[in-house]
Amino acid sequence: LSPATYPIWSGSVALPPNTVFEYKYIRKTSGQPVAWEEQPYVNRSSETPAVGEGSLRVHDAWY
Repeated sequence: LSPATYPIWSGSVALPPNTVFEYKYIRKTSGQPVAWEEQPYVNRSSETPAVGEGSLRVHDAWY
């Protein structure tokens, strides 16, 4: 991940077409335990495009 445009973080990962993936946010503050996103938020998910090369941009936030 890159904090270059903090507070908006960005990162990239290569995945094959038509791949469902899940993710969850954490918050790490020096000297504090890791804070995980908790209920009612389940794992977030999305899917890569079905065909061809391209990119998927996911826009969301930890509420």
